[in-house]
Amino acid sequence: MRNENNKKDYDLFMNIMSEAPGHFYWKDTKGICRGANNAQAIFLGYNSGKDLIGKTDFDFFSKEQAEFIRKIDKQVMETEKEYSVEEVVDSYAGMKTIFFSRKIPLYDPKTKKVIGIIGTSLDITASKQAEIAKQEFLMNMAHDLRTPLAGIIGLSSIQADSKMEPQE
Repeated sequence: MRNENNKKDYDLFMNIMSEAPGHFYWKDTKGICRGANNAQAIFLGYNSGKDLIGKTDFDFFSKEQAEFIRKIDKQVMETEKEYSVEEVVDSYAGMKTIFFSRKIPLYDPKTKKVIGIIGTSLDITASKQAEIAKQEFLMNMAHDLRTPLAGIIGLSSIQADSKMEPQE
């Protein structure tokens, strides 16, 4: 009975992982994907996380992007420290997407040695676009306010420099 419950719990856990929001993945020390959730797979043009197993970032991204990602993964494994970064990545459809990615070392439970990385990535493209729009709006407003204020300051300066007496 206990083994049956353990299997049900494991199956439920795997279902939760595959359907979890955001992108979740893990890779071995060679950069080979050992698992991923469906969100990660769909973003990369596949049907499910199982389709990514055995592939590397070089199968999904341009050489430059894959090398950048691999460099971060190696740093996480070598330093055994968490790494968080904003990554601009091209989807399989060619759309630029901005992710906030957090990567941590993956340890063998018995030997406690690093056997890869675990990563989560959240799509922050919409919030970044909103931030850029806000900055552009504020820059435009500053310019729009500066022009009339410059005129007011100029007139005030002229009036202050003149020796006119107030009229009664």
